[in-house]
Amino acid sequence: NWPSAITAEEASQMICWYFPAWGIVLIMRHLRWNKKMLLGVLTLLFLNAALLSIFGLVQYASGTQHQYWFHYLKGYFFSVFGYPNHAASFFLMNTGLGAGLFFHYFPASGRGFFKSVLAAGVLLCLTGAILSLSRFGILMAMLFALFILGYFVFFVVNILPPAQRINIRIFVAGLVVLSSFSIYAGAGKNISNELNRAYEELRITKLLDPPEKSLTGIRYPLWVSAWHIYQDNPMFGVG
Repeated sequence: NWPSAITAEEASQMICWYFPAWGIVLIMRHLRWNKKMLLGVLTLLFLNAALLSIFGLVQYASGTQHQYWFHYLKGYFFSVFGYPNHAASFFLMNTGLGAGLFFHYFPASGRGFFKSVLAAGVLLCLTGAILSLSRFGILMAMLFALFILGYFVFFVVNILPPAQRINIRIFVAGLVVLSSFSIYAGAGKNISNELNRAYEELRITKLLDPPEKSLTGIRYPLWVSAWHIYQDNPMFGVG
């Protein structure tokens, strides 16, 4: 589908990115890909996400309310994303991509530095998902981290000799403790506020006639309207 926008400012932004992106995708679609080329492009996309997370961490640490330090945004933003849910989705997708690349390359001998870069990128993307301060993103990042660590510690490292397995598991445990402490020290209060807010909204949520401040509150009229639209146009919708 063609992109759409409600405001003139958003529509002008789409001219800047949509047609160049469309052109790139068309070129990529008509290339004759082999496995090495595909892995290279995926690695490039993942490393780009890791760099965007670093950029977001620097902005967050600086305490600026101006995206790129010159564009003022009223609400919370992270990295190049002005909307927390978009940022969290982007970094979660790239966490999965990076973990897949890491698990793909890990059994191969050598390339220790490259594997370390991939592992660091996964950690950066997880951190980006959490510091986006999207409630869903925070919870999904925690679940994602548990899954990745569990799969790595209990399955992937089994290809190594016993001594190396122990060393890696100790290293991973230390990394988890250090990373968790660092994230909590830098943004623990904000993360706690978002999780408490999610709990409170879930606590008062009900599907029929919910309170406005509940998780379903402001969405309920939209769901009702969507159902009415479907009833009026069940076969083809309204475009």
